[in-house]
Amino acid sequence: MQRQSINFESINSAALSCAKTLLERWLPAGRIVGAEYEVGDLNGNKGSSLKINMRTGKWSDFESGESGGDLISLYAAIHKIDQIEAAKQVAELVGVNIDDIGNNVSSASNTGNKKPKWEPVHCTHPETYISYIYI
Repeated sequence: MQRQSINFESINSAALSCAKTLLERWLPAGRIVGAEYEVGDLNGNKGSSLKINMRTGKWSDFESGESGGDLISLYAAIHKIDQIEAAKQVAELVGVNIDDIGNNVSSASNTGNKKPKWEPVHCTHPETYISYIYI
C-alpha cells in the first residue's frame, strides 16, 4: 500500500488566500481587527482571547495557551482531529485536489525540483470553492 503524501504548504497557501471566508465559517462569533481575526476560543465563543493572523495563519489562544502555525492546525484544534485529516478536509474546502498536487509535485521533481506555480482564482463567498490554474 502506497502512503499518500500531502503538500501542507499548498493547502495552507490556498487557505490563506481565503482566510477571512474560512474563519467566518469556522468561528462565526469572531471579528476582524486589523490583520487578525479574533474570537473567544476554539469553541467559537464571543471574546478576543483567540487571535489568528489572516496573513500568516499563525494563531494563539492567550487564555488556554494553545497555538499553531497555520490554518490547518487551527482547523485540527477546532475539530479535535489530527493534522492529516485536517489537511484533507481543508483541501476539500478550498478546492485543492490532494492527488493532483502530489502528481504535479512528483513530476516537477523530475525536472530540476521546480514546483508548479499556481494562483488562486477567487474566494468570494463562503459556499464558493476556489479553483486553481497551474501555469
